Amino acid sequence: MAKKGRKSTSLGKVGRVERERRYNKFITFGTILVVGIVVAVIIVGTILEGYIHPNQPVAIVAGEEILTREFQARVTFRRAQLVNEYYNYYQLLQMLDPSTQAQLQSRMNLIQYQLDPYTIGQSTINGMIDEIIIKQEAQEREIEVTEKEMDELLETLFNYFPDGVPTPTETPTTAPTSTFSTTQLALVTLTPTPTTTPTATLDPEAELEVDTDSTPTATIGLVTPTVEPYTFDDYQEDLQGFFEFQNSEYNVTEEDIRAMFEAQLYRQKLLEVITADLPHGQDMVWARHILVEDEQTALEVLNRLENGEDWVELTVEYSIDTTNAERGGDLGWFNLTAMVPEFARVAFNIQLGEVSDPIQTNFGWHIIQVLGHEMRPLTLQEYSAYQQEEFILWLGQVRLTYEYELMDYWENRIPDEPTLLQIPSQ
Repeated sequence: MAKKGRKSTSLGKVGRVERERRYNKFITFGTILVVGIVVAVIIVGTILEGYIHPNQPVAIVAGEEILTREFQARVTFRRAQLVNEYYNYYQLLQMLDPSTQAQLQSRMNLIQYQLDPYTIGQSTINGMIDEIIIKQEAQEREIEVTEKEMDELLETLFNYFPDGVPTPTETPTTAPTSTFSTTQLALVTLTPTPTTTPTATLDPEAELEVDTDSTPTATIGLVTPTVEPYTFDDYQEDLQGFFEFQNSEYNVTEEDIRAMFEAQLYRQKLLEVITADLPHGQDMVWARHILVEDEQTALEVLNRLENGEDWVELTVEYSIDTTNAERGGDLGWFNLTAMVPEFARVAFNIQLGEVSDPIQTNFGWHIIQVLGHEMRPLTLQEYSAYQQEEFILWLGQVRLTYEYELMDYWENRIPDEPTLLQIPSQ
């Protein structure tokens, strides 16, 4: 009996050892399997993020793909521009008097809004869709962008002018003037004329008068500073440094940057063709208004005007448009599209000197008086803005004729770097 007991105990010990061996083997295999799965996931993720996703389209426009890597490079580049612009405004803000900071602060708030991932992603993808449409429309008109034009644009951006600094060729445009009627002159006198404080000016053509009696007889030699010429090698070094910085900091390649500049040139060339026949004058109205918050107040103001009270005094008393209340609500000259449709429709259809009934817009309730209405020549700046406006309208119509598709995953591919670091509050 004793022998049998010893044998049973020995067998039990062997069984436990075998179970422990099998358990340890299972744990080892399990660990290897888990590690293998993790490594596989990392490898697959790396392949997806590094090779597959970047070459997937986020949009297809008329058969042409916008790849993820192209889209991400464009968003990243734009984010970097906005971040740098924000910091420049912030530094300038510290040097300004608090009373003059509002405009800068408003611009900084706008930049923060533009840096929202969806906002910047949406504007960027729309812009890239427009670029494909513009390029195709340009090529249909046999418009091409050459390598020479690309090189010249880059040289200009770096202030490298191998043939000398170009002389401006734009001819100054005389500001439009009008001959006012008796009615207009009567209306104009109701608007206070801003006064200016005379300031001393230095005439560069005037000779400098020197009091020879008080001039020292000793001659002081003036050293003329020498400026090293900006050579082609200097330009190439700066250009390559710019490309390398963008690539190392933001993963934006030279090819990406050149594509942006090429799109800019195609847009400008096509704009010039599309707007070639635009007139250099526009039907414009000169008007002033009194803006109030509700219809009852507007009717009260209108009643006082009809009883002969002064427009300017009522503007100062009532108008909530602080940008022009002190000058009688004067809006200057504007074209049909410069104002909201409800306002423009009235301003362009009432007679000279006529005071409108109260009209409602998103800004409140307006009373409008027209001071002038005529065809006016445009300044260079006004004409350029007119061209841009008409080109955008044309592009919007053409875009409706193109087929394009946004991929379901495009929003998940929007970069959120670089971003703003926390800045101390004012």
